[in-house]
Amino acid sequence: LGKISMLVPAGDMAFRMNIMSSLLAVVCFIFLYLSGVEFLGLIFKGDAGRKSLKFSSLLVSLMFLFSSMFWFEGIHAKGSVYMMAIMLMAITMFFTLKNIVTKQNRYLYAAVFAAGFLIPAHNSASLFMIFIAAALIFANRKSLNYKKVLTAALLFLIPLSTAYLYLFIRAGSGTPVNFGFLKDASDVIAHIMRKIYDKQYTVVFDMGAYFTKMGDCAAQFVEKYNILAVFLLAGFYPVYLASKKTAVFIAAFIAVNTALLIYVINTSAGFAINSLSAISLYASKNFYMMNDFVPVLVSMAGIYFFFKLITGKYGLNPVFTGSIMSVALLLMVAVNYGVNNFSRTFMAYDHGMNINKSLTAGDIVWVRGDCPVFNMVYLASVKSKFEGIKTYDRDANLLDPSIFAGLKEKSAAVLQQVELLSYRNNPGKTYYTSIADFPAERAFTLPYGIIHKMSPAGTTSIATQALSQLYSNRDYFNNDNQDLYYKDVSARYFVMRGRYAGLRGNRDEADKWLKLAFNTVPASPEILNAIATVYYFGFGDKNTALDYERRIFELDPSDNVTLRLVIAIFKELNPIRAVEYLEIMRKRSTDVTEKQNIKMEIDAIQEAARNKPNGY
Repeated sequence: LGKISMLVPAGDMAFRMNIMSSLLAVVCFIFLYLSGVEFLGLIFKGDAGRKSLKFSSLLVSLMFLFSSMFWFEGIHAKGSVYMMAIMLMAITMFFTLKNIVTKQNRYLYAAVFAAGFLIPAHNSASLFMIFIAAALIFANRKSLNYKKVLTAALLFLIPLSTAYLYLFIRAGSGTPVNFGFLKDASDVIAHIMRKIYDKQYTVVFDMGAYFTKMGDCAAQFVEKYNILAVFLLAGFYPVYLASKKTAVFIAAFIAVNTALLIYVINTSAGFAINSLSAISLYASKNFYMMNDFVPVLVSMAGIYFFFKLITGKYGLNPVFTGSIMSVALLLMVAVNYGVNNFSRTFMAYDHGMNINKSLTAGDIVWVRGDCPVFNMVYLASVKSKFEGIKTYDRDANLLDPSIFAGLKEKSAAVLQQVELLSYRNNPGKTYYTSIADFPAERAFTLPYGIIHKMSPAGTTSIATQALSQLYSNRDYFNNDNQDLYYKDVSARYFVMRGRYAGLRGNRDEADKWLKLAFNTVPASPEILNAIATVYYFGFGDKNTALDYERRIFELDPSDNVTLRLVIAIFKELNPIRAVEYLEIMRKRSTDVTEKQNIKMEIDAIQEAARNKPNGY
């Protein structure tokens, strides 16, 4: 579909992909509406075909279309990942409901064929696919036979297998944008199994954090759809009256799907299962939206139930009643327009340009994270800018793959060796978009405009602050219209100014910039850590640095890296306080040897405290 969209004679490649995402969103809306009409016809059997029933389905479908997250994902290229999955869910649901209503085999076969695309579209949709399978089996239980089952199985496996087969065919084709640089069958299999996101966390499962995420999922539903949350609860009443089994089945699916989805998000997206950081909750929103499809259908039943109650029992004019109900949609559009109006947001373009403005031909820059990696891909693949600058992804997923040629594995240690070799071969011309170091090489990054330059230990440089005069930062006063990623980017500019103030020993100026960074994204662990490094290394203020690290730990207690930093700083300032955090690490560790080593460390600190006359 992306290839087809490239044929549209409008805008550049990125614009065409953005438009594709919007088209997928519109198709999703159409099939959600059609699914709603079929669902309401099942629940309110005598009302099938009524205009008021269709109006209720249309109203809720529009509210779904203009909800904050769906609208947000429906206007940019990366959002097409979620639009594709939700569109397929809508199509699958429509044909499933048509099969339940009509009992016709053609709708059964259409449903299982569409369902075959769900897992390739997004693995989180597999949970929804199980729900569909259960509904279809139950609806056709009396007419199932060997021929029907075999036909349905084949129709399911054809899209499932061919979607993955395409990856094997295209592996090694050398396309400009190739996530993970898939070269052969083993790469493709690893990609399908999402090995890139496979991180080993030796942390004891925290049920409290898990329930917090379930609450966050529910809160997201209310935030996205507002009054629909009320109609969701009300919708179960007419569903229960129509069929107790259906009501229980739907309620059970929503509960189980929510619980499993939260687990899948963390295991497939590379987050710690207990992570409550701002970025993990932010990234989960897209996935939570894929959990909304069935609840939105139930909310249609709630809307129509109230519509019937008001117009039937109390005799209000149907047109007047529909107009009043439509106010909720108008309010949603008005509120979410400001959130999704990116016509005056330029950070995605400006940040990539600013990075490249800092460099000259022959320089190497190592980047990491969706931002700025996607920004750099756009400039290189779409705009063909800064061709003389070599840009590499530290996670070896996008950008120029040449430096990773011949690697048999892409572990963190192997990738770091590649980075080290590139620095050795290009001294004085290697840069990073975030702080990095090679301790064994005695090389560390120093501030260089908005990026960092890998330099030998002992090197000092503050003159490059002048590079900021070359930069564009049109979103400086537009933070309210930025999502978390770009607020985070804005804050990095402020942190960098704070770093330069630290190099000059100007504490007042550093405080000003670092406070601005904190106020921009107070819940971003990465920014808080960056602020802490300025105070720790720039001013030797370990207490203030510790305050920020402890704040990170409070935001995300599962963050073992921060936990170790807090312990290390407390060992310098007040070792006995480090015991409190060492105990936390010991309790959550699942490694017996690690537990024993931590216990020995605690005992040593406590013994030293007892042997000191005045304590610590």
